[in-house]
Amino acid sequence: MARPAKATATTSHHYSKEELERRKKAEDALRGGAEKLIPSDYLTTEQAAIFTYIRDELLKAGIIGNLDIYILECTAIAIDRLGQIDRQINEDPELLSNSALITARDKIAKEFFRCCNELSLSPQARAKIAGSAQTAKTGESRKDKLLQILASDSYPPDDPRNPRNVYR
Repeated sequence: MARPAKATATTSHHYSKEELERRKKAEDALRGGAEKLIPSDYLTTEQAAIFTYIRDELLKAGIIGNLDIYILECTAIAIDRLGQIDRQINEDPELLSNSALITARDKIAKEFFRCCNELSLSPQARAKIAGSAQTAKTGESRKDKLLQILASDSYPPDDPRNPRNVYR
């Protein structure tokens, strides 16, 4: 089964500059604006606050658009409901033996993790975004770093540890 496609900001796949630019333009066009990212009326006050917090953080990263409103709402609801269940359990630890409550918590947790994956909220996804942003900011690429290492004269030409001798 094929893996889901990732945004160019979070992928570790090596694209040519032309391919990367083409994909970024297509993603930007599909993402659209972010002016409609406001919490729906049916969200509770806490859920709306969670929605707003996540939206603001993702807007700073530039990886969210109007089409993401539904996944943002699902994420806010899941976080709020997980918090409600956990508060109940903390107040009454006997609830840990309530199979219906634990089953509900497991389902909500799975929904939460799915939403996190969709919104690139996992630590791994954030690390990839940060790495990509840093690379774009400094103008360096992995290829440039490899060329710097290969160009260094750290080892004598005949030394087997010299990167230039790897394929000899």
